[in-house]
Amino acid sequence: MLELGGLHGALAISGLRKLPLYDKDVYRGMAFTPAEWAEKSKEYVVGQPFTLKTITSTSTAPGVAVDFITRIAPGKNAARTVGVLLNLHDAGGHDTLALNANEMEVMLLPGTQLWTESVSAPAANQPWYEIVAGGKAPA
Repeated sequence: MLELGGLHGALAISGLRKLPLYDKDVYRGMAFTPAEWAEKSKEYVVGQPFTLKTITSTSTAPGVAVDFITRIAPGKNAARTVGVLLNLHDAGGHDTLALNANEMEVMLLPGTQLWTESVSAPAANQPWYEIVAGGKAPA
């Protein structure tokens, strides 16, 4: 069964590579338990790269990512109280608009390397972390 899953993943990646590249900012909302975030946050160090391990869905609309943080993720798991908004530029994602005109989705491939530029802690007007990262190493 694992081999079949690997084959499906390889086919998905092959198909995504055929889609046009998207060169504007994309956003991803994530939610973690405090313990999960304590571990995951170690990946986001300003000036250092992090690498995506899986096919990663992002949105061209920041509101979609914020909705995931504030409504969808907590509804699925109330323990996930730590919200994180990834604001990514030059990420090299593939635009799925050709597949579904109703989606504002850009897919990032496994192995995509991004460089953390800033990490903002939650504030009264923004109750989630915001991580800004780009696909180019800092100069």
